[in-house]
Amino acid sequence: DRKLLLTKDLRKKDHIVVAKDGSGKYKKKFDALKHVLNKSNKRTMIYVKKGVYYENVRVEKTRWNVMIIGDGMTSTIVSGSRNFGWNTNIFNSNIWNFIAGDMGFRNTIGPQKHQAVALMTSSDQVVYYRCHIDAYQNTLYAHSNCQFYRECNIYGTIDFIFGNFAVVIQNCNIRPKLPMHDQINTITAQEKTDPNMNTGISIQHCNISPFGNLSSVETYLGRPWKNYSTTLYMRSRMDGLVSPRG
Repeated sequence: DRKLLLTKDLRKKDHIVVAKDGSGKYKKKFDALKHVLNKSNKRTMIYVKKGVYYENVRVEKTRWNVMIIGDGMTSTIVSGSRNFGWNTNIFNSNIWNFIAGDMGFRNTIGPQKHQAVALMTSSDQVVYYRCHIDAYQNTLYAHSNCQFYRECNIYGTIDFIFGNFAVVIQNCNIRPKLPMHDQINTITAQEKTDPNMNTGISIQHCNISPFGNLSSVETYLGRPWKNYSTTLYMRSRMDGLVSPRG
């Protein structure tokens, strides 16, 4: 899988192709995913050409071993404008052994609509590589199981990395944004309810810096959502925006 992600001619290989301009087999990602074999033990490759795809994508848990590759985190984008009242998740993955690379996921509804998830993942052994994940409140809902994010951009305001999961976020840019008036920013909200749970957020070798002028906004590394909330920051660079109280 690592070799596939790093292969320069990956997009020239004979894989399922999605393209808005009609040059691929499908025009929508959801249509391509519906044709992936159930519980396949072989890796299914989907190449999504550049463009903004305005659709809500739900990847069903019976579609195993899928890899979706785009043309870049700011070139191939899944976009929507939904909040908690309208099945908020713009991209929802329930697949075992799922990989996404060079993709963007964004929810553009804005801070005034409160919870508005751009990306939700509840499957196991999941990797997001060089992805742009952008919203405001609750941007990234890493719901459960084991997940890995590397060289991604994650933007948001309140609890914008949250859930009860075992996750490593490595070599990523974490960018707090301007919330609504009188709101504060909290980067993480971890949901562990039992000390025996093998869950927590590990943020390693990341860059934490503001997106825009946040001089008037208090920004915190996280808040204890539940009684045994666990978050670890390791060897990461933090600009002066983070409150001394953590």
